[in-house]
Amino acid sequence: MARQLSRRKFMVYSLAASTLTLAAPVGCDTSSAEGAEPTAAEAHGPSRVLVTGADEEMLVLEVTAANKVVLRLPRVEVGQGITTAVAMMIAEELDARLVDVDIPLAEARTKGNQYTGGSSSVRSLYGPVRALAATARARLVTAAARRWHLPARSLRTRDTMVVAPDGRTATFGSLTAAAARIHRPDVSSRPNSRV
Repeated sequence: MARQLSRRKFMVYSLAASTLTLAAPVGCDTSSAEGAEPTAAEAHGPSRVLVTGADEEMLVLEVTAANKVVLRLPRVEVGQGITTAVAMMIAEELDARLVDVDIPLAEARTKGNQYTGGSSSVRSLYGPVRALAATARARLVTAAARRWHLPARSLRTRDTMVVAPDGRTATFGSLTAAAARIHRPDVSSRPNSRV
């Protein structure tokens, strides 16, 4: 059973980095993620990433300058298709091309949930993965809006890029450094409610 966390205890970390890097604990209720207050990890400068204690239980999503979205999966892929399922969740939530989403397997950890079995991987990762991707999308859109001096709500995402009403586009990779500095996006960071 997933842990139920209050809005104040939900952890979506913005890791101080030169690219947009977000982390969330595995197996938590992400329904209260929007509007989460910045954490101690956000206060550190761009030269250092610091997440203490719970970092071994984290999912970490990174948008790279090469326009790739990377999530190191803390599970074992043994033919059941979880890397593809997680890549599809991220691509759908971010409006990214599936080819731009990389899901390497995480290194073994001394702590944290790396359990793979009982058909639980997709169920346990669905909420946290979507919350991370939605938060990344909101920050990327906000970065583009600030670059173009447009209202963030007027922008759309598709094919791993942000699109302006006049047709201008910016790849996620070209926005990642600016998005990494955004703590309060100008648009909702809630996952899309697609069926």
